[in-house]
Amino acid sequence: MNIVLGSAFLLLTGIFYILVSGEKGNRKQKGARWIQRWGRKHGWQLPEWMTEECIWQTELAVLVAGVLLIAAGVTEQAENGQEISQLRRPAYGQGIQEENLEVEWRDEQGNRKKESMTVDVIEKQLSEKEIETIFSKVRDAIEKEILGENESLKHVDHPLYLREELQEYPVTVRWFSSRPEILDWEGKHGENIREDGEAVTLTAIIGLQGQERNESWDILVFPEISDEKRQVEDMVEKANADTEKGSEWMQLPKTLHGEKLVWKKVGDGMQYGVALLAFALPVMVLLHRQQKEKEHKKEEQQQMQQDYPEIVTKLQLLLSTGMNLRKSVERIAGDYVSYMRREEVRKAYEILVEVCGEMERGLGEKEAYEQLGERWGLLSYRTLSSILVQCLQKGSVGVEQILAKEAEQAQRLRRQQAQILGEQASTRLLFPMILMLLVVFVILLVPAWLTFAV
Repeated sequence: MNIVLGSAFLLLTGIFYILVSGEKGNRKQKGARWIQRWGRKHGWQLPEWMTEECIWQTELAVLVAGVLLIAAGVTEQAENGQEISQLRRPAYGQGIQEENLEVEWRDEQGNRKKESMTVDVIEKQLSEKEIETIFSKVRDAIEKEILGENESLKHVDHPLYLREELQEYPVTVRWFSSRPEILDWEGKHGENIREDGEAVTLTAIIGLQGQERNESWDILVFPEISDEKRQVEDMVEKANADTEKGSEWMQLPKTLHGEKLVWKKVGDGMQYGVALLAFALPVMVLLHRQQKEKEHKKEEQQQMQQDYPEIVTKLQLLLSTGMNLRKSVERIAGDYVSYMRREEVRKAYEILVEVCGEMERGLGEKEAYEQLGERWGLLSYRTLSSILVQCLQKGSVGVEQILAKEAEQAQRLRRQQAQILGEQASTRLLFPMILMLLVVFVILLVPAWLTFAV
């Protein structure tokens, strides 16, 4: 499988270098220029992050990955096909290890046969000397750990730490107590222990590779000293046990060492979550609203940019018929009110209708055209506003040619904007195209791998 994938990577790299061999520039530039040319041919543009350096590093990564896969596959095949005469046994305590082997032989007729076989390799056994060495070390290891919080085995007033296994040694430990009512085999204290101490013999049966050793310790057990929290917990357990079965309430302990216990319920934290949500929700709504406003404003600007060539062309045609400037502007606004508003609200025309209404109410024509530029806001519309003011002040001579050039330039900008939008749509389709490419790789490589495996 590794060899097949590695060969596919190298084949793809080789095909790519053959395709870009006709490009100009150094090695880093050839691949990027070929991809850019191919993208322009198919109507999409590379993302900004896909630089020449990024494409070059990707090519090297594919090449190195192919070489590594082939090397790993060759090494694996060499190891799997190597003739062996012995298997390494796992260390003691690691259990049985399975090895998948292939065995060949010739039968009585001289025919060569081959079979796959799973061999169980039993763990290595310890020698007598190694066993004795481990037994001698285990007692010291146990004595260091069983004390827990106690200072000495001659004064045990805290639970002992009795482990059944030791990570350092492959042994098992079983514990027995001579007086389990005083100290049980888990190292826990019993009840009714005298203040001057109780003698207990603690025995550990240590098992290793079928052999056992007994180790014993004489311990003096004193009443357990617990911290105040443990004492309160014991008092709660006792109160719970003393509560009658039919009682609806359990009485909590009231005092500890003569001091009053104050009990309070602790919340589950839901109130903090609700408070956080209460603060976060308005912020989230505000941010969402702000984002919506930005998107709406961007859409309005794109719409106005699309309408600009149409408005300039209409104004040019109306002026060329001999209609004066004010009548031309009002005619464009009136046509929008009569026809276009029925289909879709257009921001640029709406502003034009508002300004025409203000002129009817007494606003000066020059001020109205200046306000048009301010309300439209875009640079192209400001230019149109300046042309209208110039036409009003100096007359319409030569304005038609200016508007014709402005309309031609606006049409060119509109085509560029449409091309940008198309390229953005193609970029969004890049990820689905990569997924389709991966599917094609799977369709091509899986049958080849299955054939190679057979």
